Amino acid sequence: MKPLFTLRSLPLLFLWMSCSIPAFLFAQGTNLPVNDDNHILIDRYQIRSGRLSGDIFSTIKPYNRKYIAAFLHQLDSMDMSLSRVDSFNLQYLKADNPEWYEGPAGQSKKPILKHIYRDKAVFYGYKKGNSVVYINPILGLFAGNEFSPSSSLLGHNTRGVVVRGHIAKKLGFYSSLIENQVKYPQYFDAFVDSNVVFPGAGFLKPFKSDGYDFNIATGYFTFSPIKAVDLQFGHDKNFIGNGFRSILLSGFSREALFLKVNTRIGKISYVNIFSEYTDAFSEFSGSENFGRKYAAAHMLNVNITKNLNIGLMETVVFHRGDSLSKGSYDLNYLNPIILYRSIEGANSAHDNMLVGLNFNAIIAKHLQLNGQLILDEFVFGRLLSNSGWWANKFGYQLGGKYIDALGIRNLDLQAEYNFVRPYTYSHREASQSYAHYNVPLAHPYGANFTEILGVIRYQPLPRFTTTLTAFMITTGVDTSGSNWGSNILLSYTSREQDEGNVTGQGVRSTVTFAEWKNAYQLRHNIWLELRLFYRDSEGPSAFTNTGIIAGLKYNFNNFHSYF
Repeated sequence: MKPLFTLRSLPLLFLWMSCSIPAFLFAQGTNLPVNDDNHILIDRYQIRSGRLSGDIFSTIKPYNRKYIAAFLHQLDSMDMSLSRVDSFNLQYLKADNPEWYEGPAGQSKKPILKHIYRDKAVFYGYKKGNSVVYINPILGLFAGNEFSPSSSLLGHNTRGVVVRGHIAKKLGFYSSLIENQVKYPQYFDAFVDSNVVFPGAGFLKPFKSDGYDFNIATGYFTFSPIKAVDLQFGHDKNFIGNGFRSILLSGFSREALFLKVNTRIGKISYVNIFSEYTDAFSEFSGSENFGRKYAAAHMLNVNITKNLNIGLMETVVFHRGDSLSKGSYDLNYLNPIILYRSIEGANSAHDNMLVGLNFNAIIAKHLQLNGQLILDEFVFGRLLSNSGWWANKFGYQLGGKYIDALGIRNLDLQAEYNFVRPYTYSHREASQSYAHYNVPLAHPYGANFTEILGVIRYQPLPRFTTTLTAFMITTGVDTSGSNWGSNILLSYTSREQDEGNVTGQGVRSTVTFAEWKNAYQLRHNIWLELRLFYRDSEGPSAFTNTGIIAGLKYNFNNFHSYF
């Protein structure tokens, strides 16, 4: 019997709504890509303003271009002392959003053939009335060398296209497709061998003897049925938090099908995300029909004061049907305001429930303190007994940013500590783990780890930025079929013990990583980049990676390499 409702049937509903009530739709825009470095600039200026923006709730990423433009207009009205670099960056952000921030900042002085690059950020654009279509090519060409553990050539060849725009400023749309052939350092190979997928990608084909060939497609549309509500439906990534990492929801796994509803009322933002994910699998073939699982999440963000935001999140991962079917979406979880735990209890279901908290505070126009807490299962009495009970599953993050550090303009520092107990995010039914395409939906290392992370970002010149990123992760890995709580794809019923569990248990493994990235912007969104990296792992599969890679990128955001 076919299910009455699946998440994939929503486009028909949205299409009917967008065609039936166009007069009641409100202005709507598309988003930045979730890993776009412009998020870093926008967060920096929010800190410099000394207060939380009423336009951008920075806990939820990616940011909508419409609200970015509103934030930039807000900054224009503020009396801020700007360095030459800050002024350049603000003009860059304005030029990067020409559909919402019109003016000379975004216009090219010399368009090519009158139609190419009329706007600095747009290869080709078409405008008619309140409708606009922008087309940009995507290019990433890099080459380098890995010096250890053995000398080998590295390469990265990405080509693609992105199309975005809106119809009458009411219905927004975004679509991108990129094709990739890569040869990355050995630790990427180890990740593929273990997880069967490339980080952030899906189906892989071999490229030559030691590389990978894969494509990444993203597409969605957006609209606002009423002024206070934004809806987005399609395939993309989402990120929750203000840190470098997220232990609630990150962009490390590949894109997924989702419906996001963002309700904004004054100092309050209430976000619902209904998603479809892919079960764990051990092999990947083009004909394989993977199982599906589903998730529902809602998060309430409140600007308690002008510089303090608190967010509360609840999410559930569930599967309906047998192991051979894709199942269907449980309609009960479509209720946007009910507590999911009550639904789980009423249905006698045993779904994977998680509760989270996020906070973000701005201090003295130079500091930002942020943190997260994730609760999977938790019994306070068991915690006080200090017995190491396996089901005390939780994690937390503490971090901060210091901009214009030590009085040096455009020198920004970031520090972060992440801690996740064993078996967190896992479930009795392995198909209901908090993962997608064999990759955790939160931190790349799943559970059973501690991490110390730091970032130094300095922009001495308007077009030149140098960034040093480093972290050290300590975790416990499994051997010989054991389950010490690091691999969230395993059922927690296969745990090694009920009591005496500690973070880092199993075979101790430590990963130390450092990357020094230097980037020079030739013109808008065209960058020359040079990266030197070092990665040392100690444990069952110990080896050291060092190398260098350099190249050109054009409207391209680097793949996630920080794991």
